[in-house]
Amino acid sequence: MKVSEALQEQRDKVVAEFDKLVKPGSEVSVEEQRRAESLLRTVEEIDERLAKVNRADERRQQLNGRTIDVDIAVTGEPMTYGPTSGNSYFADLVRSANSQHAPDMGASQRMARWAHEVEREISDGSAIGKQAEASLREQFRSTSVETAQRAMVDVRDRGRTSLEQKEQRTGIVSGGGASASAASGGAAFVTPLFFVDKYAPYREYGRAFIDQCNKQTLPEWGMEVYIPVVTGPAGVAQQNTEGTGVQETDPTFGYKSGALITQAGQVIVSQQLLDRAGPNFSFDSMIFDQLMRDYAPKVDSYALTQVLAGAASQPWTGNAGAFALSVASGSGGFYGQVSKAKAAIRTTAGTVLNPTHLFLSPQIWEFIAAQADANSRPLVVPDYAGVFNAAAAGSNDGDVGIEGVTGYRFNGLPVYTDGNIPAIGTTSESQAIVGDLAEVYVYEGAVIPRVIPQTLAQSLQSILQIYSYVAVVVRYPLGVVSIFGTPFATPTYTD
Repeated sequence: MKVSEALQEQRDKVVAEFDKLVKPGSEVSVEEQRRAESLLRTVEEIDERLAKVNRADERRQQLNGRTIDVDIAVTGEPMTYGPTSGNSYFADLVRSANSQHAPDMGASQRMARWAHEVEREISDGSAIGKQAEASLREQFRSTSVETAQRAMVDVRDRGRTSLEQKEQRTGIVSGGGASASAASGGAAFVTPLFFVDKYAPYREYGRAFIDQCNKQTLPEWGMEVYIPVVTGPAGVAQQNTEGTGVQETDPTFGYKSGALITQAGQVIVSQQLLDRAGPNFSFDSMIFDQLMRDYAPKVDSYALTQVLAGAASQPWTGNAGAFALSVASGSGGFYGQVSKAKAAIRTTAGTVLNPTHLFLSPQIWEFIAAQADANSRPLVVPDYAGVFNAAAAGSNDGDVGIEGVTGYRFNGLPVYTDGNIPAIGTTSESQAIVGDLAEVYVYEGAVIPRVIPQTLAQSLQSILQIYSYVAVVVRYPLGVVSIFGTPFATPTYTD
């Protein structure tokens, strides 16, 4: 028996057990739920192995000089939607969903072909497929547990079939039952990965801070995320003499929680614009791009707000004047403030963490990078210049970019910049953030696109909309320190 046949036989047995365990409309116990999840993981593992075996067989055929069937499509064929396809995903989404007009068969066929391609990528385990799977799981969240699980199995089934037979130009293979309908319809609503590069966008800061936090999978259900936490330690002490009592101090417990919030945005567009825009430029794609550009700083700002709400405060009046990195003797200046923050995180009872990041606004970092000693020698030096007695060094070419990692280290910490760091109170003072971001848990769902043509049909308008769910839980609030004070006011450069 071939390896692929053996794997397929094994997969069929697992799916059969799953079907027997999870039936539409039936109640599922906790034990059955766990077993069903275990079976799904097994199916995913087998699918990955099948994909590898199929790819290996293809390579062997090519190496042996065997000819592949002429009916098989070229595997390098571009996907239905993308920068070179000439098709507009959002325009087709509107046309295929618009019940107020005659159905656009071309749009419906392209959406069906796209759904089939998405299923293939999910089954193949590609980078596109993994992102698509995350998006689909978000869409199935509103269904029942058994429907959602069955839907993902069906998606992988269809994708695996297309991989084996290479039928890349066929439509969706629909099956019976609610789960099959949900799966076949859902794959069409996975947004394609492409970039709009032929227009001048309104540029915004990104999401440098939240992307350095500890990303977690968004739970399938619920509007609150809970993490158990030990709030008080157990006790150990020396036993005074033989036979005497042993120290007993019971640890205390509690929960850290984070509410699930919704980040959403929408734009109203006319039907004429959607019908007539393109093909060289898709206006609807530009709208989605702009929505995503605004989503990034908003979700980043939310994470910053949640983290700073419980962070330790470290006010600084600016000893040694201005924004000195150090003083002539002793420990002071901003260099000393960073050391003070690091020491606090490492010594706070119940926390005792090692800080991993130093975050600053781009303006403050550039002001620090401009500091010099009494002989006008810069204290922040790229390593190509030959670092000597530098307060901060790194970045092979000296370029730190607009935001994110600068490539420099300051007082032992990698330096990151983020334009979304909030000002303190009503002043214009920024702040520096020192912390262990591995302890900041971020639960972020996939961004889901929606098109709503019915609401404004009387004026021939449609709503393009995106939304996502986000929750932030800071396991150790005092593992983050905010340094703030008068030195963080708007920098002033000497002429």
